[in-house]
Amino acid sequence: MPLGYAPKIGDVLAYYGLERQDVAMAIFRYGQDRRVTVTNEPASLGGAKGQNGFQDPGDLVSMAKRLLEGDDNTVPKKYPAFHGTIAKYVKEFITKAQKGADVVIDIDVKDNFREAFKQGRKVLDFLDSYSVPYRMKFSGGSGPHFIIPYEWFPKSLLNGNFAKTHQMVFQTIVSRSRAGNVDGSFTLHGHFYRMPYSLNEHTGLVSLPLTREQYVDFTPSMAEIQNVQIDESWFLEPDETVKEALTEMLRDAHGRKGRKHDSDF
Repeated sequence: MPLGYAPKIGDVLAYYGLERQDVAMAIFRYGQDRRVTVTNEPASLGGAKGQNGFQDPGDLVSMAKRLLEGDDNTVPKKYPAFHGTIAKYVKEFITKAQKGADVVIDIDVKDNFREAFKQGRKVLDFLDSYSVPYRMKFSGGSGPHFIIPYEWFPKSLLNGNFAKTHQMVFQTIVSRSRAGNVDGSFTLHGHFYRMPYSLNEHTGLVSLPLTREQYVDFTPSMAEIQNVQIDESWFLEPDETVKEALTEMLRDAHGRKGRKHDSDF
């Protein structure tokens, strides 16, 4: 974490909603169709853990409090972090993945954000070369996350075996970008990852949504809670014509440019 940066319990609770209702609402919205949990031990995540979304944005403060010991001036040993599955669910049947899952590319370089962002730049440049729409954020640790939400897949890729399509998109990006240190566990649809605007358990930094310009100029101090503002544009969805760039990427990568049917993917 940046030198001298150590949020106290009072700072954490203020950030998660006692003062920053906008932060609580952003995390709440992102978790609505996922299984979600709060933890300070991310290594324990997996399986069918978590709950079916959040009931109310105000829940985040009470959930965070359960993992904090001490008064408002205490610096916690670890911070409460909110995680959600990459899978998206139909609310009535949230125990089964009924819709699909986001593609998430996690560059996992420990304690070296410059190297992590250098490797991530390969993913960014590859996706940009096809004009594929994506979101990106800082993990709050050292590396970036690149996200293609399930809803951003063109309709032509949602017919047939989505699990196969998801795997193909993930592997195409990893292999063609030649980025190193990619976490392969994100091919599992039940995999949890830190939600945007959550704190990181170990650093107390925010898992911060980034624009391309912010990515290029990124420093960890940008993710300190006092510097964070909610970027509503990060949540906007591209139109259907823009989404088709993902199909073109797959066609080119797999030598199928001459095929007539997108269902080939």
